[in-house]
Amino acid sequence: MGNSTLFSIATLLLATGLAGWFVYPIGDHRAFGEAPVVLTAVSTDQPSAPLSKVPEALRGSLVIAGGGILPNVIYERFLELGGGANANLVIVPTASMIADSPDLLARLPIWRQLHQGPITILHAETREKSCEVDFSRPLEAATAVWFIGGDQNLIAERYLGTPVEPALQQVLARGGVIGGTSAGAAIMSRVMIAGGRATPMMATGLGFLPNTIVDQHFLKRNRKDRLHAALKLHPDLVGVGIDEDTALVCRPEGYEVIGNSSVLLCLGATPNRKEITEEIPTGQKFDLRPWTVAATGRARHATYTIAAARPIPNLKNGAVVIAGPRPPKEAVQEFMTAAGGKNAHLILVSETKETAESENRLREYFAEMGAANLMVCSATDEDAMSDPKTRETFAQAQGVWFVGAEEERLLDLVVRSSLQKVVGDVLARGGAIGGSSAGARIHGDGIVRRKASTLPTTVPENSHDSGLGLLTGVIIDQCALGEETTDNMATVLRDRFPNCIGLGLKESAAVIVRGHTMHVVGSESVSVYDNMRGGDSPQTDQKIPAGQTYDFLARRVVETVVDSTTR
Repeated sequence: MGNSTLFSIATLLLATGLAGWFVYPIGDHRAFGEAPVVLTAVSTDQPSAPLSKVPEALRGSLVIAGGGILPNVIYERFLELGGGANANLVIVPTASMIADSPDLLARLPIWRQLHQGPITILHAETREKSCEVDFSRPLEAATAVWFIGGDQNLIAERYLGTPVEPALQQVLARGGVIGGTSAGAAIMSRVMIAGGRATPMMATGLGFLPNTIVDQHFLKRNRKDRLHAALKLHPDLVGVGIDEDTALVCRPEGYEVIGNSSVLLCLGATPNRKEITEEIPTGQKFDLRPWTVAATGRARHATYTIAAARPIPNLKNGAVVIAGPRPPKEAVQEFMTAAGGKNAHLILVSETKETAESENRLREYFAEMGAANLMVCSATDEDAMSDPKTRETFAQAQGVWFVGAEEERLLDLVVRSSLQKVVGDVLARGGAIGGSSAGARIHGDGIVRRKASTLPTTVPENSHDSGLGLLTGVIIDQCALGEETTDNMATVLRDRFPNCIGLGLKESAAVIVRGHTMHVVGSESVSVYDNMRGGDSPQTDQKIPAGQTYDFLARRVVETVVDSTTR
């Protein structure tokens, strides 16, 4: 079936109002043999898909080429990642008009020129063929799989939701490489552009590159508007536009552009954010992770201009303890009690040497209180963070306390090591999450940027707008020594998070959040900024002294407790 036939089907679906019946959510997993999404024409006025909660991790290696005449360096890098001379290569020509040619390899001389090892052609003339027991067997030994260009919808039609799909995922899980050009690039994302010009036709791809929408022939065919139209539907995803004669090499340790042109990274516009497009030239390496974090955060905050959508903290289980740079002992005691007492499994995550003094103070507190199972983890040691024993310890944790100097670095660590899920699991088990300084600021819905980022230059604007979101609808900042209020909280709330509550923590202030209430401990007050409190200026803050409890739902102090340890 050709492009023109598929487009006619899409037009017919739109005319009959049935197109929406063919839309599947991101990450949808269907039983083998069930019909896939092939082509769905969409309008950019349709609502967004559900937002991804945590950016997924890349598995294996990918070489995603934008079409055109590819320079040999792209093929060579692909084969190198697949094992070099020992690569077991599988070519999937299904998208191409020459897929059924008996002399297919002769019509693709580049592969025999560059690779003398085994080459297998894998092509299903029908979807039923791809579901046969032995069809995907060549993928069991494959170290490199390449998709030829043509019509990406044919790839989805034949292989999506069949045994071929998990077999391809296993190639990546074994450390192999999957590559493709043109249509073979389009199928790399789960949300796939299936066709269309200014208005994209969307379908479901194979999803090897998570959290993205991939488009190809990007600059040559001027497809920026098409990609941004797709991102309007899926603002939680990153647009990856790859030009002709160019490839994006994706590995868990980093990304690189090779070939003759460039790759463009795009974030979609939201009601309170402009679209962002950044060009990455050939030869440049970069990190895609901050872009996926930015997309998730921008999409989540897109509704914050709507008063009715304003969330409030309401923990179903566990407790969150946040403190300034010098947390009071009472806060640490409350944290340990909430985690399960002296025998609870506790982890102290320290972000950098700049936090050594705070780390030592917390260690002393825990030792004084008799903590029997405390593990101190250095966030700067990525090997230690990735060690299976460390991961097992985090999985058993009943309390995790973060201490850091710069929230962007700490957030980067949390996303890199997938600790975001660990944090959520600890609370779900009824445990405790704590943090001081930057380790406190990351637990809100958004981040107040206090200084220039030290992250790489290829980081999108407001890339760390989004915090971990444990305290929904709350923005956390700290007061500098001697200040009565945070210096820019009111402005940040007005301009960036108009329907959130701001918390300003003094150096030795701390709060314990359970359910939708916040109890203040220590010797200093906590400032509450609430733009939605009728009649008050946005510049006015409400100071909650130590010993008092503030209710986020009632938006006022609800009780006064003299001794927090007797509650």
